[in-house]
Amino acid sequence: MVGVARSVLFGAAACVLAESFVREDVQASEDVEDETVGAPPLNDFTFKTFTLRAPGFYKEVDVDYDKGRLSGANGLELLIRDSRFGLAGNTITLSKQGSPIDPNTKQPLFSKTEDLGDVDAVAEKLVAGENQRNKGANAILKESKKGTVDGTTYYDVSYTKKVKFVDRIVRTRVCVHDNVLFTLTVETDLERGTGEEAQSLDDIVTSFRVL
Repeated sequence: MVGVARSVLFGAAACVLAESFVREDVQASEDVEDETVGAPPLNDFTFKTFTLRAPGFYKEVDVDYDKGRLSGANGLELLIRDSRFGLAGNTITLSKQGSPIDPNTKQPLFSKTEDLGDVDAVAEKLVAGENQRNKGANAILKESKKGTVDGTTYYDVSYTKKVKFVDRIVRTRVCVHDNVLFTLTVETDLERGTGEEAQSLDDIVTSFRVL
């Protein structure tokens, strides 16, 4: 029962990215030259339970959130995308999922990040989930690591995949805080994700904190 609940929860959390926001622009992102000169200004996104920072060309999408829920994207709290021409397929999403209750102990299954398993096991689940949801994704794990900030453990996972035969890279930060699973996902085209913008994308991930 616990294993099934964990799989369902990861499937929902990792699936928050609305495909329509990615697929319509992913091919164009491969064909547009980056006109950014120097380091872009940064935007802070601060909410009641979390905060993160991203380059100024990332803009929050005005969607119809229903108390933290977006139809078709369970638990979605925030959707941000690259506002530069042709790059709207590069997105940042943040989802939250409350822990299910163990039917035997009547306690939350997850009260801290380590309850999800070790970082390598979580990374494998994320990659496997991507491959199950998207046929032809050919997701491949690149890196998994963990760190602790202010008493909260964060798991950072990155993997590559294909969308319509275009190479993409996904950076994910996962943590549990107050019995809630937080999943930050930063998805970009592979060229920018591993090139000169790689550090700024890493910085988005490490800027994410729960409050």
